[in-house]
Amino acid sequence: MHTSGLVRGLLDRRVSVVALGVSILALTRPLEAQPAYRVADIWWGAPASGPVSLAKQGRNVVFLANDYYNGTELWTSDGTSAGTRLVRDFNPGMGSANLYELTSVGDTVFLAERLNQPPYDKLWKSDGTAAGTQLVFSQMYQHGFEELTNVDDVLYFVSHYAITPGTQATEVYRSDGTPGGTATVASFPLCGVGPPTCSVSISSLTAVGSGFFYEVTTVYYAGFEITATYHSLYKGNQTLVKSFQTSLGGMTDVNGVLFFAASDGISGVELWKSDGTAAGTVLVKDIKPGAGDSGPSNLISMNGRLFFTADDGVHGRELWASDGTPAGTVMVKDVIAGAGSSAISSIVNAEGTLFFVERSDLWQSDGTAAGTSLVRSFALPAPTGLVSAGRRAFLAASDGVSGTELWSSNGRFSGTRMVRDIAPGTASSAPGNLIRPGSLLFFSADDGVVGRELWALSLLNERSLDFDGDLKGDLAVYHPASGLWFVEPSTFGPSYSLDFGGPDYDAVPGDYDGDGRIDAAAYHRPSGIWYVRSSSEGVVRAYGASPDPCALGLACPGFGGPGYHPVRGDYDGDGKADFAVYHEDSGFWFLKLSSTRAVTSMAFGGPGYEPVPGDYDGDGKTDVAVYHRASGLWFTLRSSTGAVTSLGFGGPGYAPVRGDFDGDGLTDHAVYHEASGLWFILETSTASTVTMGYGGVGYSPVPEDYDGDGRTDLAVYHASSGLWFTRSSRTGSSTARGFGGPDFTPVN
Repeated sequence: MHTSGLVRGLLDRRVSVVALGVSILALTRPLEAQPAYRVADIWWGAPASGPVSLAKQGRNVVFLANDYYNGTELWTSDGTSAGTRLVRDFNPGMGSANLYELTSVGDTVFLAERLNQPPYDKLWKSDGTAAGTQLVFSQMYQHGFEELTNVDDVLYFVSHYAITPGTQATEVYRSDGTPGGTATVASFPLCGVGPPTCSVSISSLTAVGSGFFYEVTTVYYAGFEITATYHSLYKGNQTLVKSFQTSLGGMTDVNGVLFFAASDGISGVELWKSDGTAAGTVLVKDIKPGAGDSGPSNLISMNGRLFFTADDGVHGRELWASDGTPAGTVMVKDVIAGAGSSAISSIVNAEGTLFFVERSDLWQSDGTAAGTSLVRSFALPAPTGLVSAGRRAFLAASDGVSGTELWSSNGRFSGTRMVRDIAPGTASSAPGNLIRPGSLLFFSADDGVVGRELWALSLLNERSLDFDGDLKGDLAVYHPASGLWFVEPSTFGPSYSLDFGGPDYDAVPGDYDGDGRIDAAAYHRPSGIWYVRSSSEGVVRAYGASPDPCALGLACPGFGGPGYHPVRGDYDGDGKADFAVYHEDSGFWFLKLSSTRAVTSMAFGGPGYEPVPGDYDGDGKTDVAVYHRASGLWFTLRSSTGAVTSLGFGGPGYAPVRGDFDGDGLTDHAVYHEASGLWFILETSTASTVTMGYGGVGYSPVPEDYDGDGRTDLAVYHASSGLWFTRSSRTGSSTARGFGGPDFTPVN
């Protein structure tokens, strides 16, 4: 076996190993979790391009930015530098266009342009290309496009139109994205000719089921004096539902029913609901009895119920929930016990878990008092930008050591970690404009060097098998004899097959192009050639073949061959899978890093040592690691420090399994004993061993985060029957699915 002096010393050391006994030489836990990266320096150098108004366009993002040469214009990005480009220069030259209201409808983004002369405003649509950025609607004396809203994949919006001089109407429009398909569905003229005697405004256009509601506010004047104000709830094509004494706040859809806060002049501002009819528009509950206001706010839907904050006059402003009935409208938890009020500033639904910020604290809730708990306290200023991605939350916060940076949380203290100290030390990168299309989280940040630019974070972990971009592991099997792949997406789309491989090919899926989606890939053992089907381009490239892909900046020929085993991972932490092979006979690793296109080799292992790469130190880079089957020893070369650690955990009959079972962002050491079906997991967050029975003879381990909660789930595959059994770490429940069979290999 060929090893460096340090590694040889560790491997040759005679250690008495008791099966599953732990001996840790060094174990550090850095602050940072998965890597975030600057996508592009749009305004080159220190000046900031200042990305704002980020909107989803399919799996990409469109936004406004200034590159100096074109002013502030419309840009798009797929998460790569090459895929970040100007879409259209609306105001040619160095001047900036006045663009606003970027709104996603399916894979199309609608936006408005404000001009200084008639027609004053234009409505555009874009698919992220110059040719696909087209004018949708514009007419003389059209003023403003507001409340752009996606209603059942159709755009609705509000605009003002001068019918004749001195006479104006505020109108609701519907558009299918074509000039001919854009028309008025509701019109509210101003009162009077010449100086108006009333004004009309439309706000809170809200999609509810396949329809929509909106508020119409009419203000009457006598000269310059306001004589009356009416707030009316309308549905669809100008159907009056009910009038109120106050404006309507927090209009929210819960399973096709509208919830909102308002006062009818009898009760104060309380919780109401509407099915779109006058009879079906009712007060849900007078939470603060009498004329006082409970003031429901922060309304959000989760699991068929409404969650919000309100003040009942006894407990102060706290977290509440409602199923639409008086009895089912209850306080969830008195966060600040007694009459004092909590200060909940934002709430998000992370697929069945509420995350909310209370002053400088992050909380989570499953909708019950017992399931509502403090996750972590942060330093001032209070966290901002709270968003959800799968079952995780992301926010901008400071721990008092670093400045305000990007953090992620799975709802547990151990799983709440700073993603990256973008502006090192006490300086703040102040992440903002957080948005998630697909498996990438985009945001703007200032690293203190090149100013505020576009950044991204891949939400896939190093071994993720998320083909459909929902942040949940998908079932996949590979048939070596035919080269067919079969994939069952967990959320988006039906099962599908790919003809990609064949005899002597290993399935090696990974995100090789860095677009946040898993690419199908196959490694040909006899030749060492890698074949990758890029999800971003839809083309297949051969790595290690002729012509030399190095000329394309992709990879170099001859990477692997007989006796070499592929070991996928992101060894340089750039969000892309790297080509890597391990030669057991010699113990050599060869890594082709996507960030530098350089090949790195090292001796780490040898006969009897199985490769077990993973991010054991939590720095966002895959660490080189091996497991000695005879002794159960693990050896890890930590990328963060260069130190080598050893650990005794396993032994004969125990197979190593990798995953982040406790959700703290570090790969845990774990083994599976097929004869007994027992799993042994050493959780890094607690340094304790968890033992569970799940499997048995004929069942192979296929761990993955199948429920999307940021923790690896126990799972086994039964080759004879093709049955998959997965145990959710979130709920503890098990599911069985038939997907595969004899001669099929699970892709894991």
